Amino acid sequence: MKRTSPLALVALVLLLSCGDDDPAGPPDDGGNNNNPEPQATAPGTPNGQATQAVIGAAGGTLASDDGSFSIDIPAGALSQDETIIIQPITNTAWGGVGNGYRLEPDGLTFAIPVELAFDVAPETLEGSHPDFLDVAVQDDEGFWHVINDRVYDEGAGTVTATTTHFSDYSNIQGLQLRPGSASLATQGTVNLQVRFCHQVVEDELASLVYSCDEDLAPLGTFSNWSVNGIAGGDNAVGRVVETGTGTARYTAPASVPQNNPVAVSVDARGRRGTQTLVCNVNIGSTWYGTATVDFGEGEKITAYVVWKSSYTYEHLELFAPESGTMTYTPNTHYDPPCSFVSFGPNTADVLPDDGQLFIDHTTSPGKFYGSGSSALLATSCYTCEGWDEPDCQENLYFLAWFAALEEDGWALDDENTISHAWADLSGSDPVGYAVEFTRGAPPAPLRAFASK
Repeated sequence: MKRTSPLALVALVLLLSCGDDDPAGPPDDGGNNNNPEPQATAPGTPNGQATQAVIGAAGGTLASDDGSFSIDIPAGALSQDETIIIQPITNTAWGGVGNGYRLEPDGLTFAIPVELAFDVAPETLEGSHPDFLDVAVQDDEGFWHVINDRVYDEGAGTVTATTTHFSDYSNIQGLQLRPGSASLATQGTVNLQVRFCHQVVEDELASLVYSCDEDLAPLGTFSNWSVNGIAGGDNAVGRVVETGTGTARYTAPASVPQNNPVAVSVDARGRRGTQTLVCNVNIGSTWYGTATVDFGEGEKITAYVVWKSSYTYEHLELFAPESGTMTYTPNTHYDPPCSFVSFGPNTADVLPDDGQLFIDHTTSPGKFYGSGSSALLATSCYTCEGWDEPDCQENLYFLAWFAALEEDGWALDDENTISHAWADLSGSDPVGYAVEFTRGAPPAPLRAFASK
């Protein structure tokens, strides 16, 4: 698709968006401050339903189908009616967050600048800061240009910019601490990195985005790694050690801190000043909720589980059942002339060795996988036509109530919620699985029930 650039491509002065405002740029320190060559990206592809409206000389507004982007066309910007289209697209911008948006007709120009508004969700700012948010546009050759007149409105929760031209647009972050949040067992560790985005000033309207990485930040960009405001941390809140330019390693304390989660932070110097980037780390966290297996014909397993963090290494966190109760509902549909009589007991405790829940924090939100199976000693009785008394047999049942494979990579809804359903079609009859887990301390009734 052809797009035309609304901005000049002449590089006037070298500048790092995540660095200093000094027009001379940072000094060369033997390679660490060298800028990479500008890198183009492929255009985004449609990623949702397009919206459209006919807007003319009187002006008007149009919002994207996902509700995260809108355009405001003032009166006089157009001289005739135009069908304005917003198409959400995959975001290929350097430092891009959320969807990108393709505005059509491509190349349409306006006599008066129009306003573009991106909604800034709270998770967008996780591990970042509003000062590091920008709006960028992609040119014909695939390069991205920051629009320098952007405005962040904390009350409205938006970042806006103006343009006189339609193309592909994106909300981007210049500095991002990753992960923006984490969950660790006591004495667990997590590696932290700050993504750094290079730019070069073109003119007073725009800057060309070079690329984003974790290695080429200039010296002095990052300083003061701290935990809860304590430089380097301490034994009570855990310790953070700088491991490189913009990288550090945090180790959780031996016991759950009084104030949990803890804030692991670093001061980052950008072109709009120095701000603190924070990764909130929950120590010894728990998840709680239900795992359900449905075999059909009324046969079902439901486990109410409280998961406790037991081990963490890098971005992988392991949870084991702290408590729980599994309930089994048998299939009561027997072929004539036989019929179901009874089954019991139908509940069993979920023990610490009965399951594992893994949270992989290499993506945001993370991914989960794991398994769970509990033993149930129960007596099943049935009768058939002509029998004087039922046949009853005691058996030890091993019942799997959770089976999420690592290779499937089911995503968390967000860092505090797992809500997912899937089916196993490998057998002769499909088996349905569902999980509903929430991070945090479980409500008292659930904890009491799970502990029975």
